[in-house]
Amino acid sequence: MTIEPIVAAARVDGGVRAELDLVVPADLAYFDGHFPGAPVVAGVVQLKWALELGARYVGARGACVRLEALKFQQVMVPELALKLTLRWSALDRKLHFAFEAEGQRFGSGRLVLEAAP
Repeated sequence: MTIEPIVAAARVDGGVRAELDLVVPADLAYFDGHFPGAPVVAGVVQLKWALELGARYVGARGACVRLEALKFQQVMVPELALKLTLRWSALDRKLHFAFEAEGQRFGSGRLVLEAAP
């Protein structure tokens, strides 16, 4: 079982913006019990992915201290191919994210990260 999305392609622009082509794995560990017969990616998992991929691709590091404009509009299901857009604003420590596919938005918002010590 896996816990991360499959990153099929990554485009990074200057270390502050990235577009990632993702696939939701059919064997995602988080599907266990969420929900039997109709698995979906929970919102908290989407936040986890945004944080981890934001750190990896645009250098957005630090614990999340606040969520802004958080929306979950569509349900993510197994084997869904989607695009994650990330934009890191180091000045205000905000990681902007949006999961989208075929003109539909699945989840989006801003994660405010603590300043590094």
